[in-house]
Amino acid sequence: MLSQLIESWILANLGSLPYDRRVEAQVPGVPFALGVRRERAAGSGSLFGMRVAPADLREQRVQVLAERIQAKSEVLSRYRAQGCRTVLIIESDDVALTDRQEICEDFQNAVKIQGPSAIDDVFLIETDTQPWCVTSLKIGNELMVTANPSWPDAPGYPYVPA
Repeated sequence: MLSQLIESWILANLGSLPYDRRVEAQVPGVPFALGVRRERAAGSGSLFGMRVAPADLREQRVQVLAERIQAKSEVLSRYRAQGCRTVLIIESDDVALTDRQEICEDFQNAVKIQGPSAIDDVFLIETDTQPWCVTSLKIGNELMVTANPSWPDAPGYPYVPA
């Protein structure tokens, strides 16, 4: 788990961190840079952590989705031409920086950029929950406006972060 990797890194490196200055660190196994600032404090001290999202996070997501729609459309168009139903699965395991409604809206914007595709159905699968949450983003020609989970009656609903 990421929190355990970060905790281990902080405990191993705390003594060598400078005071009153932010240091950026790449912790092995953590897929993002970690900003750490050590400050002098009375008592045993405390630790505060946060993620900072890029200002253009949603624009980046729209661009990535548009690129993936294009790439997958090229592959799936052969199957669709043979009468097969085509499906795209989008996975999200990011509970901290986004939610299913934002992904739904960003998918709609990506489709506007990309235009028609050879993909019939698109589902978002959130793997940061237990059990996984499945949400329809597109069924046939219908783009979903609201991200309503398609799996609301699954055992364990409402979904709890894993």
